[in-house]
Amino acid sequence: MADFEKDWRKAATTTFTAELIKEGSWGSRDIGAHESTMDLWISRKEPRGFIEWDVPAADEYVEIGLWFDMEQNLIDYDGLMGYLPKQAVNLLVSQGYKVGKEFTGEEDAEENEDAPA
Repeated sequence: MADFEKDWRKAATTTFTAELIKEGSWGSRDIGAHESTMDLWISRKEPRGFIEWDVPAADEYVEIGLWFDMEQNLIDYDGLMGYLPKQAVNLLVSQGYKVGKEFTGEEDAEENEDAPA
């Protein structure tokens, strides 16, 4: 077993095609629809993990750091601006992790529904 695999286990993988937007402190731009792969890695020692998000055709790679409480609730993440993509949320949920609305943007959508037109 490689040293990395002593500390980490690959819990799940998903492959999908979606319209992607590249974001940074400079703003954002549409980079088109591309096939992506997300691998969910979970620490064998601590309540944390990460998602490797690879988009080879667009030469893009993102690592999303994940932190959980002892009940498998997501409590923080980094590596992205904005909310977690729905594919990352679905990957986490498929493995028994709980992802609150504050990480998905659903909370903002509900607040906007109540706003006057």
